[in-house]
Formats: sequence, structure tokens, C-alpha cells
Amino acid sequence: MNVLLDEDFLKKIESLTLLARRAMRGEHVGRHRTYRRGSSLEFCDYRDYRQGDDYRFLDLSIMMRLNTPVIKLFESREDLTIHIFIDTSNSMEYGVPSKFAYARRTAAALGFIGVSQLDRVRIVPVTDIPQPYIAAGSQRGSSAYIFEFLKQLGAGGPTDLSRALGTYALHIRQPGLAIILSDLLGDADILDGLRALLYRGFDILVIQILHPDELNPTVTGSTRLIDRESRESVGLYLDSRRITEYQQYLRQHLTSIESFCIEHGIEYIRATTELPVENLLFEYITRGAHLK
Repeated sequence: MNVLLDEDFLKKIESLTLLARRAMRGEHVGRHRTYRRGSSLEFCDYRDYRQGDDYRFLDLSIMMRLNTPVIKLFESREDLTIHIFIDTSNSMEYGVPSKFAYARRTAAALGFIGVSQLDRVRIVPVTDIPQPYIAAGSQRGSSAYIFEFLKQLGAGGPTDLSRALGTYALHIRQPGLAIILSDLLGDADILDGLRALLYRGFDILVIQILHPDELNPTVTGSTRLIDRESRESVGLYLDSRRITEYQQYLRQHLTSIESFCIEHGIEYIRATTELPVENLLFEYITRGAHLK
């Protein structure tokens, strides 16, 4: 039995489709339409000739009648490779339910949507310690492998998400849609990792997962804060002034990530663990460019 997602929820999401805005070249026939110059399954449309287009696909009969150069477009159906990166560092274990539990359920839902549409899905855990990932084939039954892998997956240890993304981008043969599930609260700058994925031609969806207490701390007075990844601790007195300073610093951090994403055409969604995963999918992600 799948303990991550119930059957009623799976029935609601199985008709959804993950999309990539960039043109991806798959290895197998799938359900995604892509429009290219040249021969494919069937003719679908014309468009105006642009400098650099292959002149072999000019429609000479139309050009002679209208005195306007146009090229033929053909439609093919290809599969999409969906790479789901899930942050498994210690910081993700914070809260009840934890950010990691929330990320696992989100990964399970998105992975299920992918294989339901005959796409290939990779679940990639990210920590400083290399971990195996699962590559689920483009068959509906592959969702069982995804659920079992995520059920067994645990969180722990520090992570350098940016370096992990850069290494993955360097070695992967087939880019596609990269979905990143993380709190993005590590010391390293995530932006370099995003740049590496963009350079390799990935389309990117970033889902930042935070606990409500991280946005609006409820602890006051004398306390000791412990870094969940480095295990370093510091004693301090939390009053309204210090909490305001913390919120300003956090806001700057979140804004820098969001601004970078907007500037580079990356879809960015911020969610807290109090938002049900179902609402995340239907009220937020479906409003964007990658889930319909």
C-alpha cells in the first residue's frame, strides 16, 4: 500500500501533465508535442521564415503566390525526462510535519504525474554524501518504484545543493525538466547550481519549502539555537528587535533567489508545510507554466 499518497488523491492528479517550456529531445515517443522544422509525424502549420532557418523547409508554392517566405512545421510526440531533486539535509527534518516529509509527498505526486503521462522520472536525493537515485521508466506501473524509493529515503547530514546540481548537470546526458524541492537555507549559494542547469539546457521549477516558524519565529526570551547541519550552537536572547532583524535578513535571502529566478525564466514557488500538497499542486503549480 502507498503510504505517501492515498488513492483518492492519485485519481485527482493522474490527468495532470508536467510540461517543459524549452524544446527537449526525447529518446522515445511520448505524449508531449514539439514543433520543429523538417520531417516528423505529420504537418501541422506554417510560420514566417527567420534568418538561420533551413531553406530546405521553405514552402516554395506559397512563397511564389504570396511573395512571402514561410517554412513548414511538423508535429512529433516525444517523452520528457523529469529530474526531481529532493534536499535530504538535516535542516529539512525541522517541524511536524517536517519539511522533508512535505518534500517527499510532493516528489511522489510529481513523479506519479510524470510516469502517468509516459514520461521518464528521476528522483535524485541531494546531500554531501553521494546517494543512489531512482530512474523510473515511462510506464504507468513505474510509480510503485518511485513510492517505495521515497518511502525508504531518509534525511540527514549537511549538503551543498549548488555543487550537487552543478555536478549533476555536468554529467547527465539527457536534460529535461528539473524540479528542485528544498528549503534553500544552506550556506552555499544555490544560484551557481541553477546557472549550471540552465547552461545545460534544463527547464527549471524551484519549490522552496519552509516551516511557518522559520518565517515568523514564535520563540522568545533566553534560548539556545542549534544549526541542524553543522551542529554548532549559540545562546542568545530573542526579543522583538532581534526577530525583526532575522526576518529582514531572511527576506533579503528569499528575494535574491526569487529575483534571480524571474530574471532567468525559472519558475519559483514558495510554500510552507501548513499548505496541503493538494493545494500546492492545484492552486499554485497549475497556475504556472509546468503543470496543466
